[in-house]
Amino acid sequence: MRRALRLIAGFLAYAIASWAFFGDPFSPIVFGSYYLERLPDWLVWPCAAFAALLTIALSHRFGAEYAPALFLASMALLCGAGIDHAKRQALKDIDKDAFFSNSAINAGKNAPNDGQYYLHAAYLKNCRAYAWSHLQWGFYELPQGVARNVLPQHWYELCPNLAAYPR
Repeated sequence: MRRALRLIAGFLAYAIASWAFFGDPFSPIVFGSYYLERLPDWLVWPCAAFAALLTIALSHRFGAEYAPALFLASMALLCGAGIDHAKRQALKDIDKDAFFSNSAINAGKNAPNDGQYYLHAAYLKNCRAYAWSHLQWGFYELPQGVARNVLPQHWYELCPNLAAYPR
């Protein structure tokens, strides 16, 4: 009975961690099997190694049934911090008129969402919109047809020609 309660507690810990970082318990599996390979190896491997060591150490303290939740939380926090740092560094070096950046944790919960385009970060320069790509690991000019649907509304006040982009 005690073992069953510990397994249930471990499952609940995983459900809470997956909901907190990804919005549901199945998205971490999709992210790990599909999206993780799109991130650069120099980010993923150190994060995975440190998350594994942290998981092993904390599993000895809290119990092995919590290992999936501990690894998920560690990996999300470490990779998320690395992604956010890379975006901040890239944005720092760009002369821009306006910008925004969503956290990697927020992206994990929202992208992709029903096939909708999700901006991780974007900036505006000379009334041209640029978006962050995890695949390219940098910024690219946002196509006009997409820009109209995803840019902040106040950017249209800054650049009236953005309103001319087709819907």
